[in-house]
Amino acid sequence: MTAIPLAALEAYEVVETYREGAARAEESMLGVADVMATAVGRHLSDATALLSNFAILLPDDIVENPARCRALLAPAPRILRAYSNLFVVDPDGVVRCSALPPDTTRPGWTSVAGTRWFVRARNGYTVPPTPLRPAPVTGEPTSIVARPLRDREGRIIGVLGASLDRRAILSLLDPALRPDGAVVTIFDPEVTVVARSSGHARWAGANLQGVPLDVREVSRGRRITRDRSLDGERRIFATVDLAGLGWKVSAGLPESDVLLAARADATRRVAVFLALLLAGGLLALGLYHQVARSLRFLVERTQAAARGEQVPLPPSSPLEVIEVGKQFNRALRAVSRARSAEVEARRRYQALLEHAVFGILVVDRDGIVREANPAAAEMLGCGEPSSLIGRDLRDFYVEPEEVGPVLELDGIDPMRDVEASWTRTGGEPITVRLAGAAIRYAGEDAVELIVEDISEQKALEMQYRQTQKMEAVGKLAGGIAHDFNNLLTVILAQAQFLLMDLSEGTDAYASAVDVRDAAQRAARLTQQLLGFTRNDESEPQVLDIHQVVTGLDKMLRRVIGEDIELVTEIAANQHHVRADQVQLEQVLMNLVINARDAMPNGGRIVVEAHNAVVSPLDRHQLGIPAGGYVRLVVRDTGQGMDELTRSRIFEPFFTTKDKGSGTGLGLAVVNSIVTQAGGQILVDSAPGRGTTFEILLPQARPDQESAVAPGEERSDEAGGTETVLVVEDEDPVRIVLRRVLERAGYRVLTAADGEEAKIIAQRFDGHIDLLITDMMMPGIKGNELAQWMARSSPETRTLIISGYSESPDLQTWVSGDPSIFLAKPFTPHALLMRVRERLASEPLAYAVGGR
Repeated sequence: MTAIPLAALEAYEVVETYREGAARAEESMLGVADVMATAVGRHLSDATALLSNFAILLPDDIVENPARCRALLAPAPRILRAYSNLFVVDPDGVVRCSALPPDTTRPGWTSVAGTRWFVRARNGYTVPPTPLRPAPVTGEPTSIVARPLRDREGRIIGVLGASLDRRAILSLLDPALRPDGAVVTIFDPEVTVVARSSGHARWAGANLQGVPLDVREVSRGRRITRDRSLDGERRIFATVDLAGLGWKVSAGLPESDVLLAARADATRRVAVFLALLLAGGLLALGLYHQVARSLRFLVERTQAAARGEQVPLPPSSPLEVIEVGKQFNRALRAVSRARSAEVEARRRYQALLEHAVFGILVVDRDGIVREANPAAAEMLGCGEPSSLIGRDLRDFYVEPEEVGPVLELDGIDPMRDVEASWTRTGGEPITVRLAGAAIRYAGEDAVELIVEDISEQKALEMQYRQTQKMEAVGKLAGGIAHDFNNLLTVILAQAQFLLMDLSEGTDAYASAVDVRDAAQRAARLTQQLLGFTRNDESEPQVLDIHQVVTGLDKMLRRVIGEDIELVTEIAANQHHVRADQVQLEQVLMNLVINARDAMPNGGRIVVEAHNAVVSPLDRHQLGIPAGGYVRLVVRDTGQGMDELTRSRIFEPFFTTKDKGSGTGLGLAVVNSIVTQAGGQILVDSAPGRGTTFEILLPQARPDQESAVAPGEERSDEAGGTETVLVVEDEDPVRIVLRRVLERAGYRVLTAADGEEAKIIAQRFDGHIDLLITDMMMPGIKGNELAQWMARSSPETRTLIISGYSESPDLQTWVSGDPSIFLAKPFTPHALLMRVRERLASEPLAYAVGGR
């Protein structure tokens, strides 16, 4: 009778062992499939995003210039390892170039016009990874990502496509992330094998669409399947769908490995039961007391085993009980193996946490962190992962209410590519990208988050937008400067005429001087405006620091306001320096404005200059040659800077001002100008005690000592009797030019545009000695008119005038002979001196060659 309950117990244990082994295998495979699906999903999403970022960098002529296209794409697969090839397609579906040479033996390799991905990309959509198809260039089966190419006006000019590198996808199947014997397979949306951890070369490309499977849905997008695998072996599969992409990741473990122990136990337990039943009937009376005593001992050991104690039964007692003891001992070993497998799975999960490059956090439904990895601790500036345990996830958010959708995640819809603003320990803001899913952790509902710090990427994007903004401002400034300089040219000339006609010492004469000086100051302001938006070549000259500072005094006082005191201290017998006057004024202006911004409640700014000497001992520390220097100092009583800020102030785009209040370019420009002039800039600052900028500029050499004050003119106007053709589309400027030249004795012909100038030149009976032409005119440009004149009248000299010098055509002419260009605005004296210089120069024979 005793054998009957034991047999029932054995049967129950067999069923439970069988069921628990299968459940553990399913859970393990789901975990492996989840981890692999996350890695594959991230790889495919990053590959799509990377293609979009790369497309922004391509020039507008990439489709029309195959040679340049090939040169730009050739190195891409070596750098962008997610792709095996990149290619550019024109709007008609013709492949114009690729990173790899095409397979020209394959018919139709140049056309993709009929493919769904090309049609979708041409219609303006970014195409995520497609099912495996022959690549348009190499013919190899691959998955393709694509996005439209747009010009600066937003028009679609073609399509940029990329073939995903299947080797890169295969490398995601890390052996360390799956149990022994497990096989992981990646399928495309049409259930074609993309990569397989075992037998990849044999099974890659096999299609399983339509194969009947015994499928059990665990949750949305997660399934358990029991069937034969590609190699014919029965396996337990866990399959996870990649949300939004249609791809699948499957992890399978041989069914024999999972259930082998349970089946063996069942066989042995049945045999023991039969033996017990037979022996018990024969020996029941004689062995009752001994068997009863042994069974009590067995029950005690069973209870101990239930408490987790490893207490094998000794080989004593009757044979039946000894056999039961053996089976009991085998059961204990099976439990030990199961627990070892659980420990190993936990170890693998911990290894994944420890070595993951992204931060991983597990939080409960209340938002409390229960698990964290080193990457998350480093990202959040917390030192060790243990310091994150127990903290509220809301503490990391700049806006704590944004944590709501994270804690409400369910097992159906995971979260992907969600950006959020977090703060590190200490308050430093960072931008993160989140992916997450609902999981079970320690028997409770929880959320697992994968966190990526994208602050640097966002900063680069911001710098790129800032550069685009500065480029737009430069174009706007150029257009304004062109028109404004035309007006200043007229004002300067008319002021000079007044000075020539009025008596010195009268009020009218003084007023004309004020008009001239104001116009010259406005001209320098225009040059400063352009200096912020383009890289002007400097025009160094010998300058008197005292006159430069004095000339800026009024402007600086207006800029800083009434609540700040400005003091200038310029030493006597001050050395001169050789520098670009506009750039030096820009340096002073930037430093004074920065000082003003550091004193929101008022204060004092001191600008001082005196002679200095850099000794041979100091030159190594300062990084400039020994010798005489001028020491220019700007000192304020403002807030000051800490060491970290002071170390970065000359970095482009670095600013401590509020968002939208500064470009971060001011001090970078100052440093560039000082370095270009052969000088050095030093900074002394501390919080609460103001800032001092000290600039050392080399003393001008004796042979250079010939400083000229702003607006000063060295000699009387030079005149002549030659014939000059003036071409200018602005009527006031054309009238002024004619008046200046005629008063100097020249014979002047005028035209409002290039066509009129050609007619006048062809009909004029005499010889035209000099052509003065504006660069930017409707119809024929100034350089085109000069080329025509060089062909039709080779002895005619040329002078080009313009209020904006950024034209590439103009730069080509100036690089051949700088004296050919005179920038607006200019004084009558400057015009007449340049006219004499051009009349004495050689004719522009090279212009006929297309310069």
